[in-house]
Amino acid sequence: MTLTTKQERFVTEYLVDLNATQAAIRAGYSEKTARQTGSENLSKPDIADAIADAHNKIAEKAEWSAVDRLRMLADISDADVQSSSG
Repeated sequence: MTLTTKQERFVTEYLVDLNATQAAIRAGYSEKTARQTGSENLSKPDIADAIADAHNKIAEKAEWSAVDRLRMLADISDADVQSSSG
């Protein structure tokens, strides 16, 4: 099952602060029912899968960023050592 536009927006907004109520409001659901709607959305398998997939992509990107930064720092350190000994 594919997500509706509003559900996709909910997923995106949920990833901002992991607050289902606020995500529901920002996604365009009624403020009066946002708490219930947010909770219901989190229990829907398709939405839960979309959130998990997005979390995995974010984690993967963050991991690569950290690895890239460590490599860059190592390169800088190596360059500094080589220039000091030369």
